[in-house]
Amino acid sequence: MSCVVFSLSLIWGCRGTRLAGNNLNGSAPLIVYVQSGKIMDGEYTATSSFRIGDLVNFKLTVIDDDLDIQMLYIRRFYPKDAVEPASRYKPMELHTLKDRRESFLLNEPLEIPGPSGEHRLEFQIEDEQGNKSNTYKVFMIVH
Repeated sequence: MSCVVFSLSLIWGCRGTRLAGNNLNGSAPLIVYVQSGKIMDGEYTATSSFRIGDLVNFKLTVIDDDLDIQMLYIRRFYPKDAVEPASRYKPMELHTLKDRRESFLLNEPLEIPGPSGEHRLEFQIEDEQGNKSNTYKVFMIVH
């Protein structure tokens, strides 16, 4: 007499998947928009064209249900389609959001390095729980 044993295992969920509102560590922030610009005569002026050495500031629009954004990471790529970053800026500490959706300027502008050409900057935010936002790409022309 022979016996055959069948085993059925069900695994619920997907590994590596993070759904907003369904994460044990809260929800990841979302970068909705990033705009490059200059502060001229005390006013923010949007532009994507800069000269080497100019100071650029960024206006970010972020959604975070947990109101716990913490750090901003910026990487610069040259040329714009490069795979590896030409530089990584020092992580910037962000202020706590007051509303779920908020737009704000960075506290400190960044200096635009050379060479001349098209550059790509990538922005990503991390919250207090370690959740990372989407990566948002901005393109600039440097003269």
